[in-house]
Amino acid sequence: MMNASFFIYLFDSCIGVAIVALLLLIFRVQADRAAWKVPLMLFVVITFLLCLLYFGERFYTDNYETKGGWSLGVRTVNLLLGFGQIFVWCWYLRAKAGVTELWIRRGTGIVLISILAVQLVIYIVLMDEHFFIASEGIRSAATGLYILFMILQPGVLIGYMILVQKRVEDKEARIYLNGIGAVLTIDFLWGSFYVIMLFRASPLLEQGLYAGFDLISLTFLLVNVLVAVYVYRCDIRRMMPVSEEQQEEQQLAARQEALEQGGLSRREVEVAQLLLDGKSYDDIAQLLHISKYTVKRHAHNIYQKLEVGNKVELINRFRQS
Repeated sequence: MMNASFFIYLFDSCIGVAIVALLLLIFRVQADRAAWKVPLMLFVVITFLLCLLYFGERFYTDNYETKGGWSLGVRTVNLLLGFGQIFVWCWYLRAKAGVTELWIRRGTGIVLISILAVQLVIYIVLMDEHFFIASEGIRSAATGLYILFMILQPGVLIGYMILVQKRVEDKEARIYLNGIGAVLTIDFLWGSFYVIMLFRASPLLEQGLYAGFDLISLTFLLVNVLVAVYVYRCDIRRMMPVSEEQQEEQQLAARQEALEQGGLSRREVEVAQLLLDGKSYDDIAQLLHISKYTVKRHAHNIYQKLEVGNKVELINRFRQS
Protein backbone atom coordinates (compact mmCIF):
# COMPACT_ATOMS: atom_id res chain seq x y z
CA MET A 1 0.00 0.00 0.00
CA MET A 2 1.34 3.43 -0.98
CA ASN A 3 1.96 5.81 1.92
CA ALA A 4 2.20 9.59 2.24
CA SER A 5 5.89 9.70 1.32
CA PHE A 6 5.16 8.14 -2.09
CA PHE A 7 2.80 10.97 -3.04
CA ILE A 8 5.07 13.66 -1.61
CA TYR A 9 7.97 12.41 -3.74
CA LEU A 10 5.65 12.41 -6.76
CA PHE A 11 4.57 15.98 -5.98
CA ASP A 12 8.22 16.98 -5.43
CA SER A 13 9.09 15.67 -8.89
CA CYS A 14 6.29 17.69 -10.49
CA ILE A 15 7.44 20.87 -8.74
CA GLY A 16 10.98 20.16 -9.95
CA VAL A 17 9.81 20.03 -13.57
CA ALA A 18 7.96 23.34 -13.10
CA ILE A 19 11.03 25.05 -11.63
CA VAL A 20 13.24 23.85 -14.49
CA ALA A 21 10.70 25.32 -16.94
CA LEU A 22 10.68 28.65 -15.03
CA LEU A 23 14.46 28.83 -15.06
CA LEU A 24 14.62 28.11 -18.79
CA LEU A 25 12.16 30.98 -19.30
CA ILE A 26 14.30 33.34 -17.21
CA PHE A 27 17.50 32.35 -19.00
CA ARG A 28 15.85 32.94 -22.35
CA VAL A 29 14.63 36.43 -21.39
CA GLN A 30 17.83 37.41 -19.58
CA ALA A 31 20.59 36.98 -22.14
CA ASP A 32 23.43 37.89 -19.76
CA ARG A 33 25.82 35.16 -18.62
CA ALA A 34 25.47 35.66 -14.88
CA ALA A 35 27.72 33.39 -12.79
CA TRP A 36 24.77 32.15 -10.70
CA LYS A 37 22.70 30.71 -13.57
CA VAL A 38 24.56 27.43 -14.15
CA PRO A 39 24.77 26.33 -10.48
CA LEU A 40 21.12 27.21 -9.84
CA MET A 41 19.97 25.13 -12.81
CA LEU A 42 22.23 22.24 -11.77
CA PHE A 43 20.89 22.40 -8.20
CA VAL A 44 17.28 22.23 -9.39
CA VAL A 45 18.02 19.36 -11.80
CA ILE A 46 19.93 17.36 -9.15
CA THR A 47 17.14 17.88 -6.59
CA PHE A 48 14.64 16.70 -9.24
CA LEU A 49 16.72 13.57 -9.92
CA LEU A 50 16.93 12.83 -6.20
CA CYS A 51 13.15 13.11 -5.95
CA LEU A 52 12.78 10.68 -8.87
CA LEU A 53 15.23 8.27 -7.27
CA TYR A 54 13.36 8.21 -3.94
CA PHE A 55 10.02 8.09 -5.74
CA GLY A 56 11.17 5.06 -7.74
CA GLU A 57 12.52 3.34 -4.61
CA ARG A 58 9.27 3.99 -2.72
CA PHE A 59 7.18 2.78 -5.66
CA TYR A 60 9.23 -0.41 -6.04
CA THR A 61 9.16 -1.13 -2.31
CA ASP A 62 5.41 -0.52 -1.94
CA ASN A 63 4.44 -2.57 -4.99
CA TYR A 64 6.81 -5.50 -4.63
CA GLU A 65 6.95 -5.53 -0.82
CA THR A 66 10.73 -5.79 -0.82
CA LYS A 67 12.84 -5.45 2.29
CA GLY A 68 16.48 -4.53 2.76
CA GLY A 69 18.50 -1.73 1.24
CA TRP A 70 19.25 -0.39 -2.16
CA SER A 71 21.56 -2.10 -4.62
CA LEU A 72 25.18 -0.96 -4.82
CA GLY A 73 24.58 1.04 -8.02
CA VAL A 74 21.52 2.89 -6.73
CA ARG A 75 23.22 3.58 -3.41
CA THR A 76 26.23 5.09 -5.22
CA VAL A 77 24.02 7.25 -7.45
CA ASN A 78 22.14 8.50 -4.39
CA LEU A 79 25.41 9.40 -2.65
CA LEU A 80 26.81 11.23 -5.71
CA LEU A 81 23.58 13.18 -6.27
CA GLY A 82 23.42 14.16 -2.59
CA PHE A 83 27.01 15.37 -2.72
CA GLY A 84 26.34 17.22 -5.98
CA GLN A 85 23.32 18.96 -4.46
CA ILE A 86 25.39 20.40 -1.59
CA PHE A 87 28.38 21.22 -3.84
CA VAL A 88 26.43 23.19 -6.47
CA TRP A 89 24.40 24.97 -3.79
CA CYS A 90 27.64 26.24 -2.25
CA TRP A 91 28.78 27.19 -5.76
CA TYR A 92 25.54 29.13 -6.30
CA LEU A 93 25.85 30.95 -2.95
CA ARG A 94 29.44 31.89 -3.81
CA ALA A 95 28.22 33.44 -7.06
CA LYS A 96 25.31 35.30 -5.42
CA ALA A 97 27.51 36.61 -2.58
CA GLY A 98 30.30 37.60 -4.96
CA VAL A 99 32.92 35.49 -3.16
CA THR A 100 36.32 35.94 -4.82
CA GLU A 101 38.59 34.64 -2.05
CA LEU A 102 40.54 31.65 -3.37
CA TRP A 103 40.92 30.04 0.06
CA ILE A 104 37.12 29.83 0.47
CA ARG A 105 36.67 28.05 -2.87
CA ARG A 106 39.56 25.66 -2.29
CA GLY A 107 38.62 25.00 1.32
CA THR A 108 35.04 24.18 0.35
CA GLY A 109 36.20 21.77 -2.37
CA ILE A 110 38.73 19.99 -0.13
CA VAL A 111 36.24 19.48 2.72
CA LEU A 112 33.35 18.29 0.53
CA ILE A 113 35.45 15.99 -1.68
CA SER A 114 37.09 14.44 1.41
CA ILE A 115 33.66 13.73 2.86
CA LEU A 116 32.52 12.20 -0.45
CA ALA A 117 35.60 9.95 -0.71
CA VAL A 118 35.16 8.50 2.78
CA GLN A 119 31.40 8.08 2.27
CA LEU A 120 32.04 6.14 -0.95
CA VAL A 121 34.37 3.77 0.90
CA ILE A 122 31.85 3.25 3.70
CA TYR A 123 28.82 2.84 1.44
CA ILE A 124 30.41 0.69 -1.26
CA VAL A 125 33.05 -1.37 0.57
CA LEU A 126 31.82 -1.70 4.15
CA MET A 127 28.08 -2.09 3.60
CA ASP A 128 26.00 -4.77 1.92
CA GLU A 129 22.38 -3.93 1.06
CA HIS A 130 22.58 -1.03 3.54
CA PHE A 131 23.66 -3.26 6.42
CA PHE A 132 27.10 -2.94 8.00
CA ILE A 133 29.27 -6.03 7.55
CA ALA A 134 32.62 -4.96 9.06
CA SER A 135 34.14 -5.73 12.45
CA GLU A 136 33.34 -3.77 15.60
CA GLY A 137 36.57 -1.74 15.38
CA ILE A 138 35.89 -0.59 11.81
CA ARG A 139 32.26 0.00 12.73
CA SER A 140 33.29 2.34 15.56
CA ALA A 141 35.79 4.17 13.33
CA ALA A 142 33.13 4.68 10.64
CA THR A 143 30.69 5.95 13.26
CA GLY A 144 33.29 8.47 14.45
CA LEU A 145 33.90 9.67 10.89
CA TYR A 146 30.19 10.15 10.30
CA ILE A 147 29.86 12.17 13.48
CA LEU A 148 32.71 14.34 12.17
CA PHE A 149 30.81 14.74 8.89
CA MET A 150 27.73 15.79 10.83
CA ILE A 151 29.81 18.75 12.03
CA LEU A 152 31.87 19.58 8.92
CA GLN A 153 29.31 19.52 6.12
CA PRO A 154 26.62 21.55 7.93
CA GLY A 155 29.49 23.82 9.01
CA VAL A 156 30.25 24.53 5.35
CA LEU A 157 26.60 25.34 4.64
CA ILE A 158 26.29 27.55 7.73
CA GLY A 159 29.49 29.37 6.71
CA TYR A 160 27.97 30.18 3.34
CA MET A 161 24.73 31.26 4.99
CA ILE A 162 26.75 33.77 7.02
CA LEU A 163 28.41 35.03 3.83
CA VAL A 164 24.99 35.48 2.22
CA GLN A 165 23.79 37.43 5.26
CA LYS A 166 26.76 39.77 4.99
CA ARG A 167 27.16 40.17 1.22
CA VAL A 168 23.76 39.76 -0.47
CA GLU A 169 22.03 43.14 -0.41
CA ASP A 170 18.50 41.93 -1.17
CA LYS A 171 16.87 41.22 2.20
CA GLU A 172 14.13 39.02 0.73
CA ALA A 173 16.67 36.95 -1.21
CA ARG A 174 18.71 36.45 1.97
CA ILE A 175 15.68 35.03 3.75
CA TYR A 176 14.95 32.46 1.03
CA LEU A 177 18.60 31.48 0.48
CA ASN A 178 19.23 30.91 4.17
CA GLY A 179 15.92 29.04 4.48
CA ILE A 180 16.97 26.63 1.73
CA GLY A 181 20.38 26.21 3.38
CA ALA A 182 18.73 25.43 6.72
CA VAL A 183 16.49 22.75 5.14
CA LEU A 184 19.49 21.15 3.38
CA THR A 185 21.33 21.08 6.71
CA ILE A 186 18.41 19.33 8.41
CA ASP A 187 18.18 16.84 5.54
CA PHE A 188 21.89 15.97 5.82
CA LEU A 189 21.78 15.60 9.61
CA TRP A 190 18.74 13.32 9.39
CA GLY A 191 20.35 11.13 6.74
CA SER A 192 23.62 10.94 8.69
CA PHE A 193 21.74 9.99 11.85
CA TYR A 194 20.09 7.15 9.91
CA VAL A 195 23.44 5.80 8.70
CA ILE A 196 24.91 5.97 12.21
CA MET A 197 21.94 3.99 13.53
CA LEU A 198 22.68 1.35 10.88
CA PHE A 199 26.30 1.23 12.01
CA ARG A 200 25.26 0.67 15.60
CA ALA A 201 22.29 -1.62 14.80
CA SER A 202 20.05 0.75 16.71
CA PRO A 203 16.72 -0.63 18.01
CA LEU A 204 15.12 2.62 16.79
CA LEU A 205 15.16 1.15 13.27
CA GLU A 206 13.15 -1.87 14.39
CA GLN A 207 10.71 0.44 16.15
CA GLY A 208 9.92 2.05 12.79
CA LEU A 209 11.48 5.49 13.30
CA TYR A 210 12.15 5.76 9.55
CA ALA A 211 9.19 3.68 8.40
CA GLY A 212 6.14 5.13 6.67
CA PHE A 213 6.33 8.92 6.38
CA ASP A 214 10.00 9.99 6.32
CA LEU A 215 11.52 13.42 6.90
CA ILE A 216 13.56 13.37 3.69
CA SER A 217 10.40 13.56 1.56
CA LEU A 218 9.37 16.64 3.55
CA THR A 219 12.78 18.33 3.19
CA PHE A 220 12.68 17.77 -0.59
CA LEU A 221 9.22 19.33 -0.64
CA LEU A 222 10.37 22.35 1.39
CA VAL A 223 13.47 22.86 -0.80
CA ASN A 224 11.42 22.73 -4.00
CA VAL A 225 8.74 25.09 -2.66
CA LEU A 226 11.32 27.57 -1.34
CA VAL A 227 13.26 27.53 -4.63
CA ALA A 228 10.05 27.99 -6.64
CA VAL A 229 8.92 30.95 -4.51
CA TYR A 230 12.44 32.40 -4.51
CA VAL A 231 12.74 32.19 -8.31
CA TYR A 232 9.31 33.78 -8.75
CA ARG A 233 9.71 36.62 -6.26
CA CYS A 234 13.37 37.43 -6.84
CA ASP A 235 13.63 36.82 -10.60
CA ILE A 236 10.36 36.47 -12.53
CA ARG A 237 8.41 39.14 -10.66
CA ARG A 238 11.20 41.64 -11.21
CA MET A 239 11.06 41.02 -14.95
CA MET A 240 7.43 42.19 -15.05
CA PRO A 241 6.40 45.82 -15.65
CA VAL A 242 6.17 47.80 -12.39
CA SER A 243 3.56 50.49 -11.76
CA GLU A 244 4.44 53.87 -10.25
CA GLU A 245 2.84 52.84 -6.95
CA GLN A 246 4.89 49.65 -6.83
CA GLN A 247 8.05 51.62 -7.66
CA GLU A 248 7.30 54.01 -4.81
CA GLU A 249 6.70 51.09 -2.41
CA GLN A 250 9.98 49.47 -3.45
CA GLN A 251 11.85 52.75 -2.97
CA LEU A 252 10.34 53.22 0.49
CA ALA A 253 11.25 49.64 1.44
CA ALA A 254 14.82 50.13 0.18
CA ARG A 255 15.08 53.40 2.11
CA GLN A 256 13.75 51.72 5.25
CA GLU A 257 16.32 48.94 4.99
CA ALA A 258 19.16 51.42 4.38
CA LEU A 259 18.17 53.41 7.47
CA GLU A 260 17.98 50.28 9.62
CA GLN A 261 21.39 49.16 8.39
CA GLY A 262 22.73 52.56 9.44
CA GLY A 263 22.15 51.60 13.07
CA LEU A 264 19.13 53.83 13.65
CA SER A 265 16.57 53.00 16.32
CA ARG A 266 12.92 52.43 15.39
CA ARG A 267 11.95 56.01 16.38
CA GLU A 268 14.96 57.45 14.56
CA VAL A 269 13.93 55.58 11.41
CA GLU A 270 10.45 57.14 11.67
CA VAL A 271 11.93 60.63 12.08
CA ALA A 272 14.42 60.06 9.23
CA GLN A 273 11.63 58.92 6.88
CA LEU A 274 9.69 62.13 7.60
CA LEU A 275 12.81 64.25 7.15
CA LEU A 276 13.40 62.62 3.78
CA ASP A 277 9.79 63.42 2.86
CA GLY A 278 10.61 67.09 3.44
CA LYS A 279 8.76 67.53 6.72
CA SER A 280 9.84 70.27 9.13
CA TYR A 281 10.68 69.65 12.80
CA ASP A 282 7.33 71.17 13.79
CA ASP A 283 5.45 68.87 11.38
CA ILE A 284 7.30 65.81 12.66
CA ALA A 285 6.61 66.74 16.29
CA GLN A 286 2.91 67.05 15.52
CA LEU A 287 2.72 63.80 13.51
CA LEU A 288 4.59 61.70 16.10
CA HIS A 289 3.08 63.47 19.13
CA ILE A 290 6.47 64.40 20.59
CA SER A 291 8.14 67.70 21.42
CA LYS A 292 10.17 69.71 18.92
CA TYR A 293 13.21 69.33 21.21
CA THR A 294 12.89 65.53 21.00
CA VAL A 295 12.70 65.74 17.21
CA LYS A 296 15.90 67.81 17.13
CA ARG A 297 17.65 65.31 19.41
CA HIS A 298 16.62 62.41 17.12
CA ALA A 299 17.73 64.39 14.06
CA HIS A 300 21.14 65.05 15.62
CA ASN A 301 21.58 61.33 16.30
CA ILE A 302 20.49 60.49 12.74
CA TYR A 303 22.99 62.89 11.17
CA GLN A 304 25.74 61.53 13.40
CA LYS A 305 25.04 57.86 12.65
CA LEU A 306 24.65 58.40 8.90
CA GLU A 307 27.66 60.76 8.79
CA VAL A 308 25.86 63.73 7.25
CA GLY A 309 25.92 67.34 8.41
CA ASN A 310 22.29 68.36 8.10
CA LYS A 311 18.88 67.65 6.58
CA VAL A 312 19.90 68.79 3.09
CA GLU A 313 22.89 66.42 3.02
CA LEU A 314 20.64 63.60 4.25
CA ILE A 315 18.14 64.15 1.43
CA ASN A 316 20.90 64.47 -1.19
CA ARG A 317 22.54 61.26 -0.03
CA PHE A 318 19.36 59.20 -0.45
CA ARG A 319 18.47 60.95 -3.70
CA GLN A 320 21.80 59.93 -5.19
CA SER A 321 21.49 56.33 -3.97
